[in-house]
Amino acid sequence: MEFRLAEGPWKEMFKGVFEDYGVEIYSNPESIILVSILEKEADVVKGAVVELYKVFSAKGELQGFIESLPREVLAIIKHDEKQTQSFFILGNKPSYVKYEEDPFANEVEDMLKKIGKSTKMLLDVSKAYDLVLQPLHEAPEDIKTAFFSQPLIVPLLSTSSHAKYITAEENAIQEPGKVISFGELILGMTKDGLPVKEPLSLFSSAIVAGGDKKDRLHALHLIIEGALLSNLPAVVIDWENHFEGLGKKSTLLDKLKEYKVELDPMGFPVKEFYIPQQLRVDLNIVDKKGMLQSFGLEETIAGRGIINAMEENRIASLVDAAKAIRKFELKGGFNEFERNRAVRLIKLMGLRYPELFDGENNIEEVSKSRLGGMGRAGIVHMEGHDARVSLLMTHSLVRDMLEYYKKQGPSKQLRSLLVVPDAVKVLPNMEDNRLVKEIVKDLTEMQQYGVGFALEV
Repeated sequence: MEFRLAEGPWKEMFKGVFEDYGVEIYSNPESIILVSILEKEADVVKGAVVELYKVFSAKGELQGFIESLPREVLAIIKHDEKQTQSFFILGNKPSYVKYEEDPFANEVEDMLKKIGKSTKMLLDVSKAYDLVLQPLHEAPEDIKTAFFSQPLIVPLLSTSSHAKYITAEENAIQEPGKVISFGELILGMTKDGLPVKEPLSLFSSAIVAGGDKKDRLHALHLIIEGALLSNLPAVVIDWENHFEGLGKKSTLLDKLKEYKVELDPMGFPVKEFYIPQQLRVDLNIVDKKGMLQSFGLEETIAGRGIINAMEENRIASLVDAAKAIRKFELKGGFNEFERNRAVRLIKLMGLRYPELFDGENNIEEVSKSRLGGMGRAGIVHMEGHDARVSLLMTHSLVRDMLEYYKKQGPSKQLRSLLVVPDAVKVLPNMEDNRLVKEIVKDLTEMQQYGVGFALEV
């Protein structure tokens, strides 16, 4: 990291890979440790989850003091045949930022101010206990060495944020065969000024309706944030770029205080996907009859020939589809003329929608589950695409997610969340539309495998 940060110089403690993520850990002269967990795309760092820690040497009754604190802290106790040494580690809440010097440096500076205030409060409170906390940089060299020589420091600090954003399975309160709660949403305030909170599990199959558009989108935003803070990925199919602000931290500090939100403002990890550059209609999983119906060809002889040829072969692209049709047996009304017509129709589809049908999707990348204990939003940009592409792509993505999570087996806890604003674009009241029926069927089945959905209508 070559960024210029406040309160430096920052000395590199560790740089490498931990739990499949790039990790950078630095320390400064004031006993502060900076942990940066990197998000990469094609070896280019796009963002990072950042967290700061202040380290103290502790002497006295540490456990009783820790139990009295209304926040999460870390403690390390090292014992050998000569002595016992204790360390108290004060952290702040992690935040996601773009991996660029200005936003990264600004975020670190904000965190330094907050951890400075927390340190002052901590030292004042510790005076009431039989405990002495000494900032590590003021401690003797042997104590500093004892801390920094611990081999578990890197994995401990690299993963500690998972306790602030608990995973779904860890946070689930279960009865046999039933999930009672995991994660929560703050929905508003009562007349008495108390926050209204509900378990996220109540929104695993949510239809957001009524009110005006702004209110409905705000409700979806709350559901997405609840999922991300519960370490769940959210896949958002977006026609109007409604959720571009997810990656930016809120500037509405007064509103957060008004609703008694205890989280510090933060941006969330976001990755954007465009059609057909990153996502396409997967011909191997798409419903073939539904696809041909969208082109008005399902009842034609050539259309039925296309369906049969594609169902009997593994198809990676329209070129493969044309090859399969040329080899398909001529029988019944599917003669040489109809076969040539079917090939021409396939070519016309490719000309009308270049690259749309060419390739499979990496749904694991779209619905990625973890980055430093925080879920990530995969935004699928549907802007500018016509109704046919919207319907085909939504069907393909829903089925992709179903097949991906089905391989992991049934689950009573949420594993992922699909969010669809403007859902009427792909789920109108059309009883005779095969793709609509398939989307509804797949959405219903996905819930068995831990995939929830939130639709705005």
